[in-house]
This record gives sequence, C-alpha cells and structure tokens, in this order.
Amino acid sequence: MKKAWLEQGDEILAELRTLFVESCPLTFCQHGAMAQISCLQELVVRDGKETIMVLEKPLGFVVSGEAFFVFYRRPGQTLLRGFQGYIIQSGKDFFLVSFPTELFKVQRRKHPRVSTPLPSSFSMSPARSRRIVHGDVRNVSREGVLLQGDMLGLERGQEISPLTLTLYLKNGKIDPQVAVVSRARVVRLEHEGDELWLASLQFWSQDSDQEAIEQYLEWRSIETVT
Repeated sequence: MKKAWLEQGDEILAELRTLFVESCPLTFCQHGAMAQISCLQELVVRDGKETIMVLEKPLGFVVSGEAFFVFYRRPGQTLLRGFQGYIIQSGKDFFLVSFPTELFKVQRRKHPRVSTPLPSSFSMSPARSRRIVHGDVRNVSREGVLLQGDMLGLERGQEISPLTLTLYLKNGKIDPQVAVVSRARVVRLEHEGDELWLASLQFWSQDSDQEAIEQYLEWRSIETVT
C-alpha cells in the first residue's frame, strides 16, 4: 500500500537533490514492462519556472509510453519510497521526466503476505515419506505459505522437508524466484473438493532461503502498487 509522504514542492526538491548527490539507484517501472534501473542525472529549470528531471538511460533501456513509477531505497535505510510521473522526451542516453507532485512511501505489514500469480508452484516431501507432492502456490509471506494441491494423507502438525517454491511475478518477462525451505510445518488443512486441498505451512527453520523470499515480496509489492 502506498501513502503520501511529501507533497510540498520544496521538500520534494530537497529529497530529489539528495538522491542525486547519493547517486541512489531508481527502479523504473512501466505497465507491462520489465523493471529497469536508472539514476537521477540532473534537475533542470525550464522556461524559468518548471523543474524537470533528467534520468540516465543505460544501454538497452526500453521506454514504452509516457506514464511511469519510480521506486527507491536510500543507502542505509529500509523504507521503500517512490513517485509517479510521465516522460517528456527520450534521448539516446537520457530521458526527461516531469517533476513529481508527491513522494509516497510503500507501507508493508510486519509480515506482508502477497498473492502469487500462476504458474507459481511448489514441490514438497512430507517427513518420513517418499511421496513428492506438487501443486500451486496461492500466497506467501516471510513466515509461511498457502498451497493448493492434492494433500491427501497430509496431517496438521506434520513436518515438511524440504519445500521448494517457484514464485512468478505478474510480469512474465522476469525469471521466477526459486526458494528452498529446509523445514516447514503444516498448521492448517482445508478441503476444497475432489482432490484439492488448501494447506497453510509455517516456515520452521533459520536456514530457509529467506533472501529469495524477501526479494520476491519486494517485487510483488511494487507490482501491486503499479
């Protein structure tokens, strides 16, 4: 969820100047396109009154349409911030964009849970079993995951080791994140009909692939904002 953070022009300008001085990486997002990295090269006053921004356009950078979102995290800080704008002009190694009317912050729950677009999937092996279970991932958080599939024989409290998650983004141009959870535990089972079950699993180990899951949660929260 995004919430307005700065709305006064002088405060926005001061923050943008800080991004320029720090050479802060900017994640540039447009609808239906792959996220790309740019940076602020210059702030220019045009016609003596309108401030516009010059963003770097690295080799291979693709601009489609006019509207965009930018997200950034300043060095040493955890808060994800951003702004929305439109492209004024696109050159060979730069593009001019509008000055934002507000800067927003992306608020996340302590343990955010995000939906996982198809074909996000899982494979798992219940402890003390040779059976491999496959199915779809419905949502995921830092603490656990909701799975859908043929869970026949699975029991509440049962340990799963290992659990492999293949997590896709809505933008199909980006490769999926693959996370391996060494140990998980079944905390809830719900029969959906026929051979389909929903199973809530809690991650139960410190050596789970937390970095991959964190990266996925961040990219999905960006997708839901844009």
